[in-house]
Amino acid sequence: MPVLWINEERVEAKLGDSLLDTARQAGSHVWFVCDGRGLCLTCECQVLIGAGHLNPPGELEESAISASRRQAGYRLACQARLTGNGDVSIMSRAESLRRQAVGVLAPAEGATRLQSAGGLFRCSAEIAADMIGGLPHLARYGLRQVTEAPPTIGRIAGYARDSFRVMRRVFQGSRP
Repeated sequence: MPVLWINEERVEAKLGDSLLDTARQAGSHVWFVCDGRGLCLTCECQVLIGAGHLNPPGELEESAISASRRQAGYRLACQARLTGNGDVSIMSRAESLRRQAVGVLAPAEGATRLQSAGGLFRCSAEIAADMIGGLPHLARYGLRQVTEAPPTIGRIAGYARDSFRVMRRVFQGSRP
């Protein structure tokens, strides 16, 4: 069995599952807007350990994530699947931004709010640049995704359920 750590929390995982599906089941803080279709890029995460235990990035990720961010280990959690039985550790974009925002409100010892805000601003600017660069990706894949697999009541209900589980954990610190 693979060992998956999402935002420093160990979660149950199975071979073949996407990182996003595993995160949703665990209520982990990996955001998702397009319900795992690879369109919105909000499920981006950085693979810290174990990239070799994931499928290689496909055409969709190569068009959506800049080469420099892919080299730094960034993947779309909806596209990255567990393929090996080793440790995999990821930090989601959503959790990274949350931690940086907390750092602005309560800076680490020796840091100022302005320094912490600068880091948050740089990270946000990198993400914005990637999202702007990903617009051709959205145009290329978006229409096809929606026409081939239109939203269903069941998928919308599952999306809402999983979104609330994540929000509850983030805002109240509760377990799913």
